Amino acid sequence: MKVFVKKLATRPDAENPDYWIPADYEKTHTTFTEMFREPEINECFEVGTFRSSLVEEIIDEHTFKTINSIYHWEII
Repeated sequence: MKVFVKKLATRPDAENPDYWIPADYEKTHTTFTEMFREPEINECFEVGTFRSSLVEEIIDEHTFKTINSIYHWEII
């Protein structure tokens, strides 16, 4: 399966702004369906080679906020 991830914004109160993931990040990752998990609060979101910091909030079905950034993801 393929999952597209895009960084929408760096939080103004980020602990490590743009340290690991640049502000313009967007990439499609390939992963096994059995290994894919949607973002969950207090866990890192991982897909392919992408790994976020801890998820603090699920904003909507495909958007989440971490301690540093806001991301959009979708299965394509």
